[in-house]
Amino acid sequence: DRRKRGVARSGRMLVAIGTYTEPAPHLKGECGVGVYTFRVDAEGRMTATGQPPLPMLCPSYLVRHPSPDRHVFYAVHETDAWEGREGWSAVSAVSFDTSTGALTLMNTLPIPGGVACHLDTDGQLLTVACYMGQEGKGMVHAIALGDDGSVKEVVDTATFAAASGKRGDDARDGIDAGRQDTSHPHMACLVRKADGQLVVLVPDLGGDCLHFLTLDSHGKFAGHRTTIELPVGSGPRHVAVDVGGARAYVLCELKSSVQVVDVEQARVIQDIRALPETVDLSGNPFFRDTVKQSESAAIKLLPGDRTLLASNRGHDSLAFFSVADDGGLTAEGHVATGGRTPRDFFVGPLGEYVLAMNQDSGSIAVIALDADGRPSDGREVARVPAPVTMIALDPPAPPPTESRAWTSAGAAPLKRPASAAGGVLKKP
Repeated sequence: DRRKRGVARSGRMLVAIGTYTEPAPHLKGECGVGVYTFRVDAEGRMTATGQPPLPMLCPSYLVRHPSPDRHVFYAVHETDAWEGREGWSAVSAVSFDTSTGALTLMNTLPIPGGVACHLDTDGQLLTVACYMGQEGKGMVHAIALGDDGSVKEVVDTATFAAASGKRGDDARDGIDAGRQDTSHPHMACLVRKADGQLVVLVPDLGGDCLHFLTLDSHGKFAGHRTTIELPVGSGPRHVAVDVGGARAYVLCELKSSVQVVDVEQARVIQDIRALPETVDLSGNPFFRDTVKQSESAAIKLLPGDRTLLASNRGHDSLAFFSVADDGGLTAEGHVATGGRTPRDFFVGPLGEYVLAMNQDSGSIAVIALDADGRPSDGREVARVPAPVTMIALDPPAPPPTESRAWTSAGAAPLKRPASAAGGVLKKP
């Protein structure tokens, strides 16, 4: 059954965890040191490898090289200055030992644009989103990789100027004002079409839009294919694309909503709330007293594309949605993440569990999923200061089991039974 197959896939999986390492206004807990390694069993239980963390400056997002034989992953350095240069950040290549979990820095490439916050790879290129950009413009880079997996040079850069500004502030009644004064690319999701064309999906939090860019065989941005406008003031942050490539699910941070996008028609077909009607922020004073609302962070499809998850910081929950055959969403409820400020989360190889990165409580919690996708509340399984993201190193994420119109440029999930849409404990 699914649980036994999950054991075979993830019995002693090696994972890496990126952290925040410097104080910041949005960080209300202890800072981390860099990148940590753990082993994870088939039930989501975690054991430290015993290796010291690799010291790095704010490695807040990680991605593994997609080749199983290439023991390399990449990290952004989420900072607004690099080695004294304002408006610069950096990306690094890191090698890992599968038997011990030891990490070794290969090399680091400074890049123009502050606050590099997301990266993706197809094994030939890295795409990197810089949240702050330069001169009021958001930036996404295409970076070449060496034969050994090292980061080489910036091949091309796309810039964006869209900004909702005061219109966005007014749409939120002034809550979290100033967040949309400039373009803020928050993700650079790299996907490959069936014809081999590489497309980069860029949610722009400042511009309330989703950009589609194309890359040519040399890593150059060949064109700005289209831009999909999203609700003013919503603040799109991350995106998940379904197996068939027909639907993109855009998580909007500032409105805590999911926009379902028809990719071919380039339009929004559904707007659904990621929070319950009544939101209790009493357990997270920062969001209660300073932000004054809960804000969403990460979005992912479970294997099989029948269940969609989104994390809520402040409400400190995961929202669960069932996915219909036409890609439409139904809210199924919410489950507590067992800590404060869940940023990213990691999905087990077959969707048998979720591990939530509770940034401000310095904890990682497992949320077990039964065979129908129904979750339990989060239960702490590890302590890591300011955890932000987790990736599988060995074995890497399993390959797809069917041909896809679009595929994740790296590894892709296995199928999951259609019954996995599931319900959850707390209905909306």
